Amino acid sequence: AFIDIDEFLFSRSGDLLPTLNQYDQYPGVVVHWACYGSAAEHEDESAGLLNTYLHRAPTQWRENRKYKSVVHPARVTSMLGAHGAEYLNGELAVDETMRTVPPQPEAVLAKLSARRKERELAKGERRSTVAQLARRIRRMAGRIKKGSRRALKRFMQRFLPLLSRRSPWPQGSSSILTINHYRIRSRREYEEKIARWGSGKKYNSEQFHYYDRNEVFDPILKGRGRGPSVLS
Repeated sequence: AFIDIDEFLFSRSGDLLPTLNQYDQYPGVVVHWACYGSAAEHEDESAGLLNTYLHRAPTQWRENRKYKSVVHPARVTSMLGAHGAEYLNGELAVDETMRTVPPQPEAVLAKLSARRKERELAKGERRSTVAQLARRIRRMAGRIKKGSRRALKRFMQRFLPLLSRRSPWPQGSSSILTINHYRIRSRREYEEKIARWGSGKKYNSEQFHYYDRNEVFDPILKGRGRGPSVLS
């Protein structure tokens, strides 16, 4: 499984290995993220990461479309970045519903010309989705108090990236297998990262606000740690 230290792979049935064995005939299975946020700016993590951060973004959020891969190493010809792989004889991985999944979208799009890329991204745009997003923005804007620069800034940071372009990642299912992704924790912990690694594209205030999504209370891993049922 190609996962990072802040990612926790598990089966919602509780038994990870038996669940993964159901996909043994395939070269790989992709597992989608569930991105967790700061949830009230916790400063005390003495209870443990999985017991402290219990709120996440909605399943349909664009970053939760991204996935990591669990593969048969002998059937892999090359890894496509951190997310996907190319397999022997042109085989394809599947998602948890056993639907085939193309190679990592970013790798596929990188092979297209700039003009072709724009056409492919624009092709998938749906007017209904844009209209729905516009309604959400209007409702949110109405809640922002006049003169609240901080609220306005957070509003812009959260919604402007959604308007830039459609995500190339397919909407996936995570009702069987999930990777809980704790990209951010407390504000203090994130500022320590910025101090350690520098403020750049990966670590900055805008990224913190963008990933700080806490709409869904989901304590599914509370009381559980790394082991046979949770892989990290």
